[in-house]
Amino acid sequence: MSRTLVLGLCVLLTLMAASVARADAAVFPVTGANLEAGERDAIGRLIASAYAYRTGRPVVPPNRAAEALAQEGSPRDALQRLGVDEYVQVEAIALDTRISLSVSLHNKYGSQLFALRTTASSLDDMEIVSERIAEALARRTGLAHTRTIDSVTGREMQAKNRMFIEKIVGVRTGGSMLLGKNIDGSAAVSLMFDARMEGTAYFLEVGAGFMVSSFRSDAPQVVGLIGQLGGSYYLSKSSVSPYVGFGVSPRLMTSAYQGGGFSLNGHLGLMFMREYSTRFYAELRVDQNLVALSVKQDAPQALRLQDQSVLPTELCLAVGIGW
Repeated sequence: MSRTLVLGLCVLLTLMAASVARADAAVFPVTGANLEAGERDAIGRLIASAYAYRTGRPVVPPNRAAEALAQEGSPRDALQRLGVDEYVQVEAIALDTRISLSVSLHNKYGSQLFALRTTASSLDDMEIVSERIAEALARRTGLAHTRTIDSVTGREMQAKNRMFIEKIVGVRTGGSMLLGKNIDGSAAVSLMFDARMEGTAYFLEVGAGFMVSSFRSDAPQVVGLIGQLGGSYYLSKSSVSPYVGFGVSPRLMTSAYQGGGFSLNGHLGLMFMREYSTRFYAELRVDQNLVALSVKQDAPQALRLQDQSVLPTELCLAVGIGW
């Protein structure tokens, strides 16, 4: 192997190593009021670490940026010395019960690319807040759009603490189809009051409402009061979380099928906007009646001749909203 080729390979490897190690941004020392120097440094280091993790590239921490700034005298010259194209400025002001943060991202010429303001309840809250800041800077989006169920800050939790049971009260409506042996398929719609007590990974549910037949005049009429008691488990902790669960449904039916009933159900659903107080959800449920319903005597003759009691299976697609 010739000397020229070896030299060329060494230069190439050096350039590749420099490219890999090169940082994209620097976090300058945090400025502000009512905070000790060590506290300001901790805030800057947390933001630098979170930003590096989010972008997947090295970020110069405040202590190294401060050295370059002291040697060069201006942010632009300091960036050239550090070999980065962007820098983050942070101002933190400690108040009685919170820390106010102003964060801005600038290019190497000093022009502002993005800015945001937020609040931390304490220094302990800065770990989550720094992750949200890094996500907002990387995506150039508002801080509200970076919230997930696991990244709610202490200040956001003061109005509604996600560590404890949260109540979601609302309404749901759905369409059902009654199927089974000796059942003349009937469609029905339902409207229910629905309350859910939610934890991080599950919720318990109680509901009550009514079911009435849809518009098929030639089918047996379905009318009744229905309830729902159940529990569900979330399959993820994202903003849109699928869930699966089971429950029981007591009911009191009249019209073509009548009597006190009781069903066992399984359901699969999607909860939308879990990090907000207003929720939407969609659910597919299957109910199997375990207590037979009798056929009303003035029901159509063909229905009466089939059987005097039935055990319907109900397929229901429902949507709901809660607050």
